[in-house]
Amino acid sequence: MAKGTSNTQRRAKIIEKLHNMLLDAKVYFNGKELAIQATDPTHKVQKAFSAAIDTIYPRLSMLTKTYKEEDIKRYIFSDDLFASDKESLDEATREIYNFIKRSRFLISWNTSQADLLGGTPLPSML
Repeated sequence: MAKGTSNTQRRAKIIEKLHNMLLDAKVYFNGKELAIQATDPTHKVQKAFSAAIDTIYPRLSMLTKTYKEEDIKRYIFSDDLFASDKESLDEATREIYNFIKRSRFLISWNTSQADLLGGTPLPSML
């Protein structure tokens, strides 16, 4: 038997063993075993990552538009980011806008409380 043929056979056996090991492997996320059934290791890994992404980014469905680099630059350098009607903002933008409003309120409230008490403001919770 030629050396090249035996290497090819060894490689095929190793790939088959890895394939079976990945299919039999248990997948854990967030301290729990995920019940993932797949016939291909690639699909098993994709399903595991999909489950993790759904948990880590629960509001991912808010992103309905694909942004390009030019869009991001335009938003960053715009002086009039929220000049349009607040009701026409998409859900993700409203969420960010409301977070900023709440943050500004908390900072101003914290500072005014410190002025009344004659001390320093409490650490921000942002």
